[in-house]
Order: sequence, then C-alpha cells, then structure tokens
Amino acid sequence: MALESLQRHDGLFGLTEAAKILEMQPKQFIQFLQQKGWVYRRAAGGNLLPYQDKIQKQLMDCPTITLQTASGIEKVIPCAKITTKGIGVLSEEIKKQSMH
Repeated sequence: MALESLQRHDGLFGLTEAAKILEMQPKQFIQFLQQKGWVYRRAAGGNLLPYQDKIQKQLMDCPTITLQTASGIEKVIPCAKITTKGIGVLSEEIKKQSMH
C-alpha cells in the first residue's frame, strides 16, 4: 500500500490496523514494536503504551477511551496509536530489517 495514500481525519491508526498496513501479522508487529522500544506494558497483561519519546517525535499518540462498567463505574483506558508519520518510519525500519 502506498504510504502517501494513508489519510484519516485524526491521522491515528490502531496497532492491528497499522500491522495490516505494513503487511505484518499483528502479534509479530507488536513484538517488533516492543523490541524496537516503541511500546511497553506497565504490568503483565496490561495495555500497550507508547514510550514518551515516540509521542514527542509525533510517531505515536496515546488517546484515552472511556468505558462504563456493568456496575456503572467509568474507566479511562489509554490506547496506543501510531501516526501516519510513525507508519512511514516503521515501514523504513521493517525494510532495513528484512534486508539483513
């Protein structure tokens, strides 16, 4: 897929969507992001979060979503997203890795 054609109103892509764009399996893509220092988990089984340097470089963002539990309690959950710029950088990193 041509990266120039990637357009979204918010410019953000979920990790599974980004994996598909970059033609990788989602599980493999998430492992790649963890190995390359793009995302981490605060606790085992917790949500993936972007490292601050990736947010500052505008490669990733971490918007929150608010859910309401069955008991009526609101939960705010961070959600790691990759920007269009981040997709471009990752595409280059994946190409470099596949050459070695």
